[in-house]
Amino acid sequence: EMKQRNPTLKMTATLTFWRRFARAEHGATAIEYGFLAALIAIAMLAALTVLGESLVTIFDGITSDVTAAEARAKGNCGGGEGDGSALCDNK
Repeated sequence: EMKQRNPTLKMTATLTFWRRFARAEHGATAIEYGFLAALIAIAMLAALTVLGESLVTIFDGITSDVTAAEARAKGNCGGGEGDGSALCDNK
């Protein structure tokens, strides 16, 4: 003889499952951290894109200044082409 299941019991079990599922937060925390990491990465890319050319210009200026200082220190300010003398003119 087959047992008949109580349909009310089955519905109660299903509702209990969905209530517990709706209240569970352990997966939501991981998703929130993922969203935060993605937003931080997007913000960093945007900042590097905007500031990238400015940083290149700044570091090119620093390179020129260091090269001119080196040429002055070596006494190469006026010796000829390719020796850094052009950089010494404006310092």
